[in-house]
Amino acid sequence: MKRTAVLVAVTAALLGLAARPATAAAPTPSDADFADCPALPAGAVAGTWKCHTMTAEDTLIGVSIGRMHAHTQEPVRLTIAQGRLTDGTTVAKLGGLRAEPIPFVTGVPGTRWEVPHPTGWKLEITPTGLVEPGALVPHTVGLTARIIGDDLGGSCTIGSAAKPIVIEPVVDWALPWMSGGTLVTRMKVADITYALGLATGCNGHEFAVNQVLGLPANAASNQFVATWQYRSKRY
Repeated sequence: MKRTAVLVAVTAALLGLAARPATAAAPTPSDADFADCPALPAGAVAGTWKCHTMTAEDTLIGVSIGRMHAHTQEPVRLTIAQGRLTDGTTVAKLGGLRAEPIPFVTGVPGTRWEVPHPTGWKLEITPTGLVEPGALVPHTVGLTARIIGDDLGGSCTIGSAAKPIVIEPVVDWALPWMSGGTLVTRMKVADITYALGLATGCNGHEFAVNQVLGLPANAASNQFVATWQYRSKRY
């Protein structure tokens, strides 16, 4: 996308699109939360394994310097199992990540409101299978991020299975919480120190995509922040 086209799109977005607040309703817990619990691996020690589900009420993912953020008000659910193997190690296994493509948005200065980003791009997050166990939430999750947009093709992606985006979520706070009559743990998690490489496979538009997103971006330029409903159950 040329610079002039981006400027025209910015003007159109600011003049013609309604803003919306950056808030989201809490998801209602149900048995479906555990639909993606994975099968136990070979060598799993019975009684030590739990399936953990983390459903984000509100997710903010920054991928550039400035206001280029992807923000969704739809639930995003990550499922991971953790437990011990017969060799004494504690390991984690990915169950899945359920999320619709997340729209990029632009914040309205001085307010909590947002408008869709003028590019119209969306972000599709896919786990690579890299996951390391943590005390309450996974210590490490490997992801790829696909940029969806006109003329970008189907494989405009940041990260890969061989070199994923590595997120290390840290719990800011965690509280017991009643949601829809079910006791859950509500927690805020964040990672503000992960780096992003260049986007590739963008149908000849790699330079424009990387310029708009501000890629590559060092570890101080990105953020992952989410409020999660956490639930777990034993196998």
